[in-house]
Amino acid sequence: MVAMILSTPYDPVLVMFDDCGYRGEGPGERAMRVVANHPDIDVIGAIAVASKTHLEEWTHVDVSIDRFGELSAYGVDKSGLPDMELGRLDGDTVYVLDELDIPFIVGVGDIGKMSGIDTAERGAPITRQAVQLILERSARNASKERGNTDS
Repeated sequence: MVAMILSTPYDPVLVMFDDCGYRGEGPGERAMRVVANHPDIDVIGAIAVASKTHLEEWTHVDVSIDRFGELSAYGVDKSGLPDMELGRLDGDTVYVLDELDIPFIVGVGDIGKMSGIDTAERGAPITRQAVQLILERSARNASKERGNTDS
């Protein structure tokens, strides 16, 4: 996977990881660790997907997007509805994000469990908004690193 990412002619590259239904750490989490810890790859953000977990696992999120496209400092649940936890999203495998050096994490509901709101046929509006937030934050951070305060 790393070789494929590094061989792409354009930046940024969007990579999606799936837990494949595993409880605890599965191949998706292991692949995410390899990619995020590779010295030639600069991870600018992640989208954490909520799930109904029995293992009581969670991750820190910088912002969440509910199923209606509203931003919130609170987490969201699997259905994309606002949750009660400030800056926290529950999920069965999202804990790995806290173990990685990821500068910006956006929480969303389970893409397939939000009553069809985030389908490809609709243009995946919640996923698209999450990616746009990560790109905007990354551009702002890059601008600050260059000393440009206009953004």
